[in-house]
Amino acid sequence: MALWHVAHELPGLLRDAQGQLALDPTVAVDFHGLQHSLTHAYAEHVSIEDLRTGELLPGWYEDWVIGEQERFRHLRVMALDAAAERALAEGDADTAETAALAAANLEPLRERSAILLVRAELAAGNINGAQRSYRHFRSLCRDTFGLEPGFQLGQLMRSELQARVSALVGS
Repeated sequence: MALWHVAHELPGLLRDAQGQLALDPTVAVDFHGLQHSLTHAYAEHVSIEDLRTGELLPGWYEDWVIGEQERFRHLRVMALDAAAERALAEGDADTAETAALAAANLEPLRERSAILLVRAELAAGNINGAQRSYRHFRSLCRDTFGLEPGFQLGQLMRSELQARVSALVGS
């Protein structure tokens, strides 16, 4: 029934390829481009927008799809983290912040993404945003696990607070 709908609502999408049903060769599959971006995010510049918006079969809930959606979401988070790290290393705080925020939104309890977001906000001079992101992540950790965030994030915030106090005292 689904194939009948596809064939009638989207003519030219499918074709018979030597007795097998296939996509017409002129059909571009955005998943392939997104998958390329994910697999190359560590080695080259990729579009943050592609990484932020890609989703695999939204609205599908079959068991096999849910597992693939989770795997794909995890790859997106890792690619966004890599993009944020690269942008920070290159001094591009705005791009780092965009990538880290997208990663943190996809995986709110991933500490690496939270650390990258705070680092990017600090690099962008967004001290209030960094404090807000830290407090939000800390609250999530407490509410979900009954624990504080890890040492690295706490140390990052303590170092920033000490630097601000030193700047005020030195003024």
